[in-house]
Amino acid sequence: MLSAENYEGAVRCAARLYDALPDKEQLVSNVVLVAYGGGKDSSYTLAFVRTMQLILSQEHGATFRMRVAACGTRACRRP
Repeated sequence: MLSAENYEGAVRCAARLYDALPDKEQLVSNVVLVAYGGGKDSSYTLAFVRTMQLILSQEHGATFRMRVAACGTRACRRP
């Protein structure tokens, strides 16, 4: 569970993300890409973006689509 301070940060970031989204009328038309490397920082980032997604859904009745690029696998690593 996020602390109150981190939740408030997510609310602020969600507002900034909303302002940056190209299609505010059809939020589902927007796609946000999140890189995931498998570590704790990537896991926290993914959870934070998911929190922003839920905040926008609660505030606007819709939200963006999230794509996760899992780059912690051998297939994603450079030879």
